[in-house]
Amino acid sequence: MKDEDALRSRAKDAIDRVTKKIINIDGKEIKNLQDYRVQSPLFNVVFPEENIYGVKSGITQAVSDGYWILLKPSKEPSIHVIEFGGEARCLKDGLEFATNVKYHITLV
Repeated sequence: MKDEDALRSRAKDAIDRVTKKIINIDGKEIKNLQDYRVQSPLFNVVFPEENIYGVKSGITQAVSDGYWILLKPSKEPSIHVIEFGGEARCLKDGLEFATNVKYHITLV
């Protein structure tokens, strides 16, 4: 990418392709996920030699666009089950992606 605007546009376009998204915390579905969509500030990424993306090694810049949910801190240890997933399609590239993840976490 040539500049920050191009990075932001590309990140936004990727997330705009999401056709299905869901998150449950302790069995309770989080509604209105669009309220949790955020685009990050510009940040640096370091790619090592022979990286999995096949790009030139070194430092480059990036942005992130996505849905972010934070849990409130607890004064006592607590156990939670967090499930999230989604699907995305890119008709132009003929690509499809789906994921479904479940975390069992303990906050201390």
